[in-house]
Amino acid sequence: MQKPEISQAFYGELRGQEDVYEIKSDEAFLLYVNILAPDIEGSRTDFTVEIIENTYERYTRLEWWSFVWESFYKPFGWDDYLKGPEFEGQVLEGTYLIKVSNPDNQWKYSLAIGKIESFPLREMIDTYKNMPALKMQFFEKPRYSIFRNLVSLWMFIWIIVFVVLVRWGIKIVHHIRHK
Repeated sequence: MQKPEISQAFYGELRGQEDVYEIKSDEAFLLYVNILAPDIEGSRTDFTVEIIENTYERYTRLEWWSFVWESFYKPFGWDDYLKGPEFEGQVLEGTYLIKVSNPDNQWKYSLAIGKIESFPLREMIDTYKNMPALKMQFFEKPRYSIFRNLVSLWMFIWIIVFVVLVRWGIKIVHHIRHK
């Protein structure tokens, strides 16, 4: 993972073994890590997150049992989460491993890394394409819920702007040709 200060969300599901994420940076950076779970029936909050530094020694460990998980609403996707422990601190350049696990390595989670919000157009399009599967599989919501979020609202606005500009362009070309 590059640019670890830029906010990124990784949606995963443990299936018998821990998940491992790798962060590489050529310079010191502010590392932010937070574990969340979907706030749905049967949700689990017994996740542990280990942050391991360059030398493969534990940097810190976020333990589920030492933290009160709270309900958390994320307005960007209009989704409900259970927010678990988080870490924020300046770290040196190098490679870091982020390990996500729980006692039997089962269940869904979202790992948030980075705090700086950035929404390039390409990422917005990718988010919109992946949203139906995310809503249905991760949050166990019906397919139509894809249209109930800020991403859809922004895409709808951009489509309207595009259509208006195309129609305006066609009218101008038509007007010029008939002069």
